[in-house]
Amino acid sequence: MGYKYSVWLVPNSHSYIKQHYKMEHMPHVTIKTLLNINEAFDLARKLKSHYYINFIPNIHDFDKIKYKKNKKELDASGFFCNIKNLDLNHTPHMTAHYHMHGMSLFMPPPTSCMGKVYIANTMSNIPAKWYIL
Repeated sequence: MGYKYSVWLVPNSHSYIKQHYKMEHMPHVTIKTLLNINEAFDLARKLKSHYYINFIPNIHDFDKIKYKKNKKELDASGFFCNIKNLDLNHTPHMTAHYHMHGMSLFMPPPTSCMGKVYIANTMSNIPAKWYIL
């Protein structure tokens, strides 16, 4: 079932980020997930098209963020971030890896940049299969 539809903020440098951090999925900051298609479009229309993403140094093990793959939960790690002029009900972050259980990684964050709002199909349980509409 995955996460239905999502509204993402995708860094303008997403291609470089994906390659540099060896990510299997499209780099993004989730604005909201578990939406039906109408909810996703309604939310996207209410937002500005672009926001500035400020990535926080050091990769973090997201203790309480779990993702499901093949019926088991996986720990995730990535970068927390601040998004200028966008308040969210959760701590904004960009997941770099979905399988880094118990590992401590130290690497510089991506360069802060603008990001664009997109609607994504996140119905798959496999993050590499998520895509922008």
